[in-house]
Amino acid sequence: MWIAQLSRLSLILVMVATFGAGIANAAHESRTIIYQIAVEGDVVGVYQRNRIIDNQIPNGLVIEEEVELDFSFLWFKEFYQRSGKVMLDNGALKQFAFKVDENQESYLIFGNDKLEQGIHINALENQASSNSTWTNKLLQLIENEHNSNGMALLLNRFEQAPDAILQRSDFDSDSLSFPDYLMASIDHQNTQVFKVLDLDEFDIIQYQVKYLGEKPLSAANRVYVSHGFALNTEGESSELWLSKDKLGAFIVQQSGVDDGDHYSVNMQQYLF
Repeated sequence: MWIAQLSRLSLILVMVATFGAGIANAAHESRTIIYQIAVEGDVVGVYQRNRIIDNQIPNGLVIEEEVELDFSFLWFKEFYQRSGKVMLDNGALKQFAFKVDENQESYLIFGNDKLEQGIHINALENQASSNSTWTNKLLQLIENEHNSNGMALLLNRFEQAPDAILQRSDFDSDSLSFPDYLMASIDHQNTQVFKVLDLDEFDIIQYQVKYLGEKPLSAANRVYVSHGFALNTEGESSELWLSKDKLGAFIVQQSGVDDGDHYSVNMQQYLF
């Protein structure tokens, strides 16, 4: 959101993923936040995000997330799962990899910053019969315990030409870093326009953002001083309330309407 359209089943929702022993031992600070997701008042899933600072990566930050949604009711069955990892350097996107399972479909999206060449992005259907050796290893990397250097190696050695190359001037922020970008870009009077790279949907979304002010919000048995933002894009409007600790910004709560459906994202646990 860490902000995508519910119609594509990719809200800013957050669920913790397990890091490998290498990252765990090197990290000196981490934060996990767990959210509950509801649509039209019915709980449909959870989202956890883990943010880790690694001593071995100067100015580096690693974010892992998992999302699990279940919209099934009687004979109607619809599922959505996403897991992924993002690596940042001084707040700038360096690498990312996501695996998405939606009902009977599954795909991988991953990208790597090629310095002056821009960010190379690939999207592949997850079909065992057609996956290359490197794609299978990337899939294992996302699903199992691996360290950040392993992801860098796989992405750098992927042989297939990129499906897209994006320059940093093409977008203002990415979907996982957007809360940090909003908190650093508060304008108390004017409506702002931001272009956000949606990392798991292979798309750039343009948001109109209006600052709503500051207020205390209760969540997970604590009170957080929170800053509000109204976000509007085609088919979706939402209110996003953010707070901040020494590891950066995080969502306290979110609510909105997407294609006529009301949804909410509420913090359940904050683990530092």
